[in-house]
Amino acid sequence: LVAGLAERALQALGEGAVELLAEADRVARTHLVPQQLETSRVLPLALLDRCHALALQAAAGRTISAEAVQWVTTHRAARLHQAEVAVLEALARLTRYLDGAEEEAGDVVAQVRAYQRHGAFADLAMMQLRRALAGSALYHAEVEAVLRAAQERRDQGNLRFAQTLARGYEAALHREGLTPLHRLWKRQVAPLWQDGVVPLYLVVLDGCSYPVFLELLNALSQDSGFPVGIRPDKEGRVAGLPALAPLPTITSHARGALFLGEMPGDSLIAETTYRE
Repeated sequence: LVAGLAERALQALGEGAVELLAEADRVARTHLVPQQLETSRVLPLALLDRCHALALQAAAGRTISAEAVQWVTTHRAARLHQAEVAVLEALARLTRYLDGAEEEAGDVVAQVRAYQRHGAFADLAMMQLRRALAGSALYHAEVEAVLRAAQERRDQGNLRFAQTLARGYEAALHREGLTPLHRLWKRQVAPLWQDGVVPLYLVVLDGCSYPVFLELLNALSQDSGFPVGIRPDKEGRVAGLPALAPLPTITSHARGALFLGEMPGDSLIAETTYRE
């Protein structure tokens, strides 16, 4: 009863409870053992201790569960430590990726789809984790350990994909089930005109990585004020169509392939002659 009244008093005090919580932290640090402290859903010290324990767990190669993340995000002091909570949420996503089975090599279509579903998720999670870490002074060593492990797995996947392309780049580019960039207009854009959809607005994002593209798609799919017809699948994911860009992936070469419908032999000619 007393504990419940104390929590309700904190809720009523709102921001005015900060000094009281700081004093309670001091008392807890002196009189409570860690096993008692970590059960508190009120004390800021309990939240930071749990976050530190989870960060150490991740650095040791163990997954941070969804239940642990929920405990952190719903803790009363989560608002006081938003930067640390953001780090833990991003860290948990990356540990779940590392806990999954490595993607098998397969053919080029299977590798592209595996990247869209797993590798790109990991790239996005690493980007979000670095972004969150920039706002926190804690857990840098633990996060770096997890990032190194994730990057090592991604490097292995990238190497397998490069080896697949090296065994037959043109065959891979025109493999059934994939859309090469120089066929995008014919296969995706032209049918919309033939179906009478007018006007057509094409947006080209130059230099946009696929993980950032997924982040944009996810944001658009949740924005009811800007309906563009993007919907997550039953697992809550969004993805683009399986496609391949021509090498080299420089702007002039890719733009020529996209708008001319062919692979430019000399990308500079395409830029200077057909620019308009």
